[in-house]
Amino acid sequence: MRGPPSAQPAGQMYCPGGLVPDRAYYVRRPADDELLSALGRGQLCYILATRQIGKSSLRARTMKALRQQGLRCALLNLQAFDFSTGVDYYRWLIQQTAEELKLTWDASAFHRSRADASPQERWVAFVRTFLLAEGAPPSVLFFDEIDCLLNPKFNFSTDGFFASLRALLEQDRAQGGSWRLTCCLIGVTTPEDLVSDPVRSPFNLDALPLQLGDFTPEQAAVLAAKKLKWVQVNSAGVENFLTIPELRERPIALTNMKIVQGIEIADHAFALLLGLTRNIDVAVANRSTKTWPTLAKYGRPLELHGKTAVVI
Repeated sequence: MRGPPSAQPAGQMYCPGGLVPDRAYYVRRPADDELLSALGRGQLCYILATRQIGKSSLRARTMKALRQQGLRCALLNLQAFDFSTGVDYYRWLIQQTAEELKLTWDASAFHRSRADASPQERWVAFVRTFLLAEGAPPSVLFFDEIDCLLNPKFNFSTDGFFASLRALLEQDRAQGGSWRLTCCLIGVTTPEDLVSDPVRSPFNLDALPLQLGDFTPEQAAVLAAKKLKWVQVNSAGVENFLTIPELRERPIALTNMKIVQGIEIADHAFALLLGLTRNIDVAVANRSTKTWPTLAKYGRPLELHGKTAVVI
């Protein structure tokens, strides 16, 4: 195994993060078909995962396919605007949605008529007026870099925003007939980080979580046949890929990610260690069955103080 190429030729097929250009070779994964199908039937979807695993490329290709099917799509990339307050966010959100969907509307008149409404109320009114109106064509809103809402410098209630999103989606479904609105949430975070109140969360509205896994050995073999120069494995182990003749016999760089998740793995290891020594698994099981045995039955929790750890 050798390191990544120091320089890539002008017609390179590998794209280090961001959108994969048309000249590059794009490998479809199950998530490609799952996302397109789910959004096509109006189901809320979310892709919350680590960076540089293909989220942006998947989003771009899905938007293109949905537009070819006649659906309206809006890209709302939160990284493209520097928010400071909820007022800024909702005004940008309304304007960006209108531009992306190519709506014909009078923005000044809309805001003047709702001068006394809160920013969130204006956002809800905008969606109800232009996206959920009777006869409105289906619209898919792609919220990319959704984790930008968690910036501590941003004075904003994420619970309020996601509650409004949930209410709008519920209203659309309650109207009956064909759906008019759905969303795809993309970012590096978790539903629990975005919404603290599960009752107001849109993530439990039959939402579909999309998983972007590593390439399978079969997909890697297809890539190898396309003059591939570099394979980046999204894990520490590469044993499965070393069984592919195309990767063994050709000068293809094969790199892993053994140090990318170092801090997370160390934290997880200590969490498991503490869970074991403090009998957390027993406590959780007892709580579910509402039984509280004595310490003599399952042993006193161990103390780590003074113990010696062996790291292999």
